[in-house]
Amino acid sequence: MIMRRACRPGELKAALEALADEIARDAPLRALTAEPSAAWEAEMMPLLEAKQTWLSAPWFTVENYFYKRILELTDGETAMADPFAQQKRDSLDGAADAFAAMRAIELDACTQLAPLVSTSLWGNVADLSISAGARL
Repeated sequence: MIMRRACRPGELKAALEALADEIARDAPLRALTAEPSAAWEAEMMPLLEAKQTWLSAPWFTVENYFYKRILELTDGETAMADPFAQQKRDSLDGAADAFAAMRAIELDACTQLAPLVSTSLWGNVADLSISAGARL
């Protein structure tokens, strides 16, 4: 589905440039064209009502919103289904024992836990952008 839209490079390029312009102008966020999940709608509604912009809304929410907007441009025909959803679930399921073991260890937040969290954030090899979707 992504390829259908991407094969019209002029149309896609213009849409991406318009999105980049929205961000550069710090335009107000708008509702997604695809029907959002209840959780996403609950997260976004206060921001939309307050006319929050790309730069005034919480960073993490805007980062997710950005990727949803990209999906609107490239993958509208699949209702923004995540093509990596199963791979993400498998990865998370495969790490369940490791997560349980880490929770069982009581770590001092400042001297032991903080460095582990930092290492995890920066060295997340399960991130699909690093692996290009390859099975790890």
